[in-house]
Amino acid sequence: MFCRTCQNSGHRPTDCPMRASGEGTTEGCFSIPRGGPLIPLGVDTLYFEVQFFKYNASPQYYVKYEHGPTWVCTCPYRLYHPQVMCKHCTACVHLKQGVRLSGGNYEGFLNWHIREMDADSFERVGATRVGLPLPQESENKCWKVQYGDEEEAGYIEYRNRWCCWTCGGANGHKHLKGRMCKHIACYEKSLTDASYQQWVTEVEDEASFRQERANQIRVWQRFSLLTF
Repeated sequence: MFCRTCQNSGHRPTDCPMRASGEGTTEGCFSIPRGGPLIPLGVDTLYFEVQFFKYNASPQYYVKYEHGPTWVCTCPYRLYHPQVMCKHCTACVHLKQGVRLSGGNYEGFLNWHIREMDADSFERVGATRVGLPLPQESENKCWKVQYGDEEEAGYIEYRNRWCCWTCGGANGHKHLKGRMCKHIACYEKSLTDASYQQWVTEVEDEASFRQERANQIRVWQRFSLLTF
């Protein structure tokens, strides 16, 4: 028996240790509510990055909470329904409040897919065109993109098509869905804003690039070929 969650044989997907840990679950495993009234979450302003939450969507969405309550999310649902909670905002509440849902290891799922950000990091990514269509490129090149020492590095490549070996899945582009992840968006921003060049490094040694990206196999593996 082959498990499509961890890409290994010997157990059913429902018995997969990745799913038990929260790695191998998608938001479709849980009934995360949306459409409800805006939920207060204290007086502090909070920032979140939500990654690979739903697999027909952008690689990352960005959520901001302000006392009021006021919620902002870059997902399409909030664009058309600004006065109610989307699943991303609701999940951020669940993360902070320790809410549990049936369907798997919900706590592990939230910890895998959501991280809190500081205001500077949030504004830095927000100034890019993350989530918009992939840019045009003419040269085949490789880049390492890292917003800061504490950020996970991203390995992006253009070889007649865009790939991000950190966000795009096993083949580099599956989970991009034709949209820019935060790493490709940072590269695009660096072409017109010199302050972003510090986070983008062209890697001329292709063998070195492929070795570094291979070390991130667990990054994309937890988001690949999930079918529940």
